[in-house]
Amino acid sequence: MGHWPIESSNLSLSASSVGANLSAIRQPTREEAAMPLYMDVHESLPEGATAADVARAHEADLAKQGEYGVSYKSYWVDDKAGKVFCLVEAPDAETAARVHREAHGLVADHIYEVAEG
Repeated sequence: MGHWPIESSNLSLSASSVGANLSAIRQPTREEAAMPLYMDVHESLPEGATAADVARAHEADLAKQGEYGVSYKSYWVDDKAGKVFCLVEAPDAETAARVHREAHGLVADHIYEVAEG
């Protein structure tokens, strides 16, 4: 097992160099840091809708979301119950709903603010 030659002078850090390095890290804006996370629930899919239809609706959300500072993260489909769940970061619940409304017209029945665990 080899050893790397390390000189102690290479390991010394001054307070000013640490501060300079930390200040170079981009801090999130207030809006980015405070962006709430929501789970929306669509209680029933339209008659005859399939998981492929939900995937197309999600793609439409992704195409529209940038106009409103929203980020649809993921979605889940419960085929048996006919429900869809969408995880989204948005400034507020209404803005999340607006993206759905404008993208494909399928607005959630419920929107809950959630925290990642």
